[in-house]
Amino acid sequence: MVINHVNVPFKIDNSANRLIHLYAQLANTMNGQDSENLEDIDSEFAEILDGADRMLEDKKKLCRKFGDLSQERASRLPESIPSQSIETASFLRNESKTWNLISSLFNRQTHYEDNVALQEHLLVLRWLQDTAPKLQPTTYDKKEWKRSGVSSFEERSRKINGNTKTQTMMEIDDDGPQRQKRRLQPQDSDSNRQITKSLFNFVRRGQIKEAIKMCDLCDEPWQSAGLYGYLEHNQRMTDAAGVLRVKSLSSLEATARNLWRTSCSQIAKDSNSDLYERATYAALCGDVENTLPACSTWEDTVWAYYNALVENLLHDIMVSGSGSANDIPPEEIIFSSAQRKDSNADRSTQAFHYCQAMIITNRLDELIHALHNALVLKKTANELLLVTDNNLRHHLLRFVTLLILYLSSISAYTPTAESDAIICEYIKCHSQSDNGLKAQLVALYCSKLSSAEIQANTYAMYLQRKYNTRYVHIMSALADDGNLDFDGDRGERELLIEVGQHHQLDVHRILWNLYQKEAPTKLKQSEPVDPSIVRQIRSLEWLTFDERLHTEAIIQSNAMIRCFLADGNISAAQTVFAYLPSSIISSILNEQIDDKRDLNQIVAEMKLDDVLIETCGLFSLWSNLHTKRPTETDSLEGLRAYQEWASQFEQLSFTLISKLQHLLRSRWCLNGTCLCAKLLCMSVPNHLSPYSDNPGQMIPNAVLRQMYVPELVLNLHQVLFETQGLLPGNLEKSLEISDMVANDDFGINSDFVRAHRMGELVHRIRQSSIKMLQLQQQQS
Repeated sequence: MVINHVNVPFKIDNSANRLIHLYAQLANTMNGQDSENLEDIDSEFAEILDGADRMLEDKKKLCRKFGDLSQERASRLPESIPSQSIETASFLRNESKTWNLISSLFNRQTHYEDNVALQEHLLVLRWLQDTAPKLQPTTYDKKEWKRSGVSSFEERSRKINGNTKTQTMMEIDDDGPQRQKRRLQPQDSDSNRQITKSLFNFVRRGQIKEAIKMCDLCDEPWQSAGLYGYLEHNQRMTDAAGVLRVKSLSSLEATARNLWRTSCSQIAKDSNSDLYERATYAALCGDVENTLPACSTWEDTVWAYYNALVENLLHDIMVSGSGSANDIPPEEIIFSSAQRKDSNADRSTQAFHYCQAMIITNRLDELIHALHNALVLKKTANELLLVTDNNLRHHLLRFVTLLILYLSSISAYTPTAESDAIICEYIKCHSQSDNGLKAQLVALYCSKLSSAEIQANTYAMYLQRKYNTRYVHIMSALADDGNLDFDGDRGERELLIEVGQHHQLDVHRILWNLYQKEAPTKLKQSEPVDPSIVRQIRSLEWLTFDERLHTEAIIQSNAMIRCFLADGNISAAQTVFAYLPSSIISSILNEQIDDKRDLNQIVAEMKLDDVLIETCGLFSLWSNLHTKRPTETDSLEGLRAYQEWASQFEQLSFTLISKLQHLLRSRWCLNGTCLCAKLLCMSVPNHLSPYSDNPGQMIPNAVLRQMYVPELVLNLHQVLFETQGLLPGNLEKSLEISDMVANDDFGINSDFVRAHRMGELVHRIRQSSIKMLQLQQQQS
């Protein structure tokens, strides 16, 4: 088998280090594998989450690390998987923005309760400014747009028509277009539009000083007058540490701010001004109506509203002290308006905009409910969350899982059944992967579920799906090769349980759940043993990984053997012994147990069951060898062949007779209804008893005895009778069987009566009697 290099997804302690070598060998066991990039991304996020738990890391740093990883992976994707680069990179960039938003909103420190609303709006505003696309570097030349004058065409037209008026401005100064109410030359208009659009983009990103610098480069100081006013009148909003500290202005300061704000408002409402120039001044004074026409995206639209919210609240606090913004619509209307800008956005962008809106408005319960409907129930009530691409759905499940865990860790969200279902759905994404290292990731997320019961059930379901799927592939391949001697992978199972222990999962509960899920409920006779039956038998292995369940392993093994014997499936009963290490029986018998009487009885019965199974196999060999008796001849070769057969047949017969006699005299299953005969319900630990809802099936001892004891007696008679020539005295012993059957201590008589086979026994005894009489007559 070719072993590929497998990267360890996240660190583990020394007790689990030996997992690595085995998992590396398992990476290529199955042909179907998940996308390498998906696995890498999942593992990197899991490493951050697991590392934060082990190091008690600051949750604020955790959020930032999630955002940084998303951004870093987005920048790498175009080179790694070109076919998915556009959609996945877009998803990761949006995810990075969302983590930055969460970090801003849920890791804030409120210093003044009176300014909570302003501070929250300001955090959203700054997030929108910081996450806006970076501006492309642009070179601005001084006096670039100041070339206005009468064009040669317009000058000739004016002379021919005798018209002394012109439609374009005639004087070159900064206020010329507004004062003369005339338009600029086309090339001048384009240059002006470039400058005003650049100013708006700077303001959109909160880069007021950069906007002023651009005005200086273009030799347009008058354009920066309003920007200087913004800096001057908002300088008291935060202190040197960036903490929000808003105070009321003096009468003189309030008058100055009102004048500046009025001037900005007048320019914003001037229909003769450029679109972006009006939007720039509208943004400065909080005029959302005249800011929106320059906004083309969801982010721009939300920014326009929150910028107006901040400016109006700030102005009211500084000037009047009221702190209200009555002119701004409710947040639901804000995001409804922004959503209309998303018509051409990709699916992941629309989904994240919905999530961001819910996070900003603190409607987390509603968000998780909607995500549960879309990702788990797959309902289409909310089209914004309808993601049909499996790759994007996988990423969205991962993000939502991390979101739930993060918000729960900072007590911003209380886990519910819906949030647990989302995490379980994400875990299911890894169930089909045969990469052993995935178990670390699954165990980590299972440990984050809200209760120990759900954790154990989910990890048990993961292991069950993993091995059921894998078992079908392996058995199919072995069947194709004509080799069904599958030795199994007990070592891997044991190591996967160690992974669960590493993440502090309730291994006791997990193993019992696995056994309950995989143990047989209805057995069928099969020769050879059907692979599905073998898989059910192997469920016993789960009970052998925890010493606390070793007693249960013995009890359930015996119960399973009895069920197979009751169904006549000797081969399946024999297979049970193959998956129960003998060392467990020895260790249990050596332990101090409060009441070991029932356990001793069970072990004694299992030993006799083993003898029964062995005896059945020996009788099959004996019958086969009996039919191959060579013909006696006078030749040397013929004589030698007969002697070899006779020696082998004699030895096999002697062994078989001893086993049969021992078993029939052992009082096997002769104690009424065995206490251990109920499958899936005996000796269940107290804390697990409510979860054992399958009472199983009682297998009375009488049923087993009437099936096997008469058959064993008749087999014993056949062996004794057929070997009378090889082993002297066997004919007499075949007659003595009637005495053993009549002995009440052995209880064999009742078994023949219940089985309605007494007539067969009488016929066999009669056969021996006649043979004995014939021999006596010959001797006389």
